[in-house]
Amino acid sequence: MKLRVRDVADMAGRTERAVQLAVQSGALPVLRQVGRSFVIDDVAALAWVRSNAAGRAFSPRVRRWPCSTATSRASCRRPS
Repeated sequence: MKLRVRDVADMAGRTERAVQLAVQSGALPVLRQVGRSFVIDDVAALAWVRSNAAGRAFSPRVRRWPCSTATSRASCRRPS
């Protein structure tokens, strides 16, 4: 399922700005960028949420895994 930044923020209990910063830093991979908004895979978002929870440290490799298996590598990239 594809989510917007607002949806990920609601799911994580974080602000939209925190999600945007995670996207810009590469901690949260993006499926694609449409205009100024980002489309994020729900599995990648769940991995990011769990990696930020106490006691649930997921490595960056695990956070990138949903993107690399669901789509081509070219579609999961850091926004420019």
